[in-house]
Amino acid sequence: MSKKKTRTLKIVFALFILTTITVLAVVYVNYRRILDQPEKVIAAIQPGVDMAIDDVHQTATRDGKKEWQLDADKAHYLEAEKKIRLDRLTMTFFLDGQPPIHLTADNGVLETETRNVLVTGHVVVKNEDSRLLADALDYRHEQQFLSTQTPVEIIGDGYRLDADSMSLELDKKRAVFKGNVKGTFSEDLSL
Repeated sequence: MSKKKTRTLKIVFALFILTTITVLAVVYVNYRRILDQPEKVIAAIQPGVDMAIDDVHQTATRDGKKEWQLDADKAHYLEAEKKIRLDRLTMTFFLDGQPPIHLTADNGVLETETRNVLVTGHVVVKNEDSRLLADALDYRHEQQFLSTQTPVEIIGDGYRLDADSMSLELDKKRAVFKGNVKGTFSEDLSL
């Protein structure tokens, strides 16, 4: 190797080391500055939130069987209230001998002791042959019971049903609709 190439390589290597040291020094100084100002870190945490987590996954089981699975973009754990606020969530309900039921909503609140969930905002519940739309929905874990006191719309192959409120026993596949119940059924619908 020629002296010129060796010298060029030494200069490039020295510049690389100098750049690396500079970057590490800047990172260290900024890190120390953040640690010296904890009030800025504390101010960034939302009031009343004990913990905030991105990309949450929760599974509820009973007697070794998976009952439901919940995923959310964000979760805010409120220890004093024993609740978890959820953003952009999906839930899947697993019922014996039935296809899964999928739920999506903008927001939700999971009660940590009861595992009950209240979801709000663009609530959609789907199974293999129908879709339910509502503004809010309340899930009672122990009873496997969904209900809403907001207007609900159910659309399926060959039918559409609207009502002011609804309750649904998931394990029994039994629903009750109340208030201004209206339905449209096609001739091809078989019950």
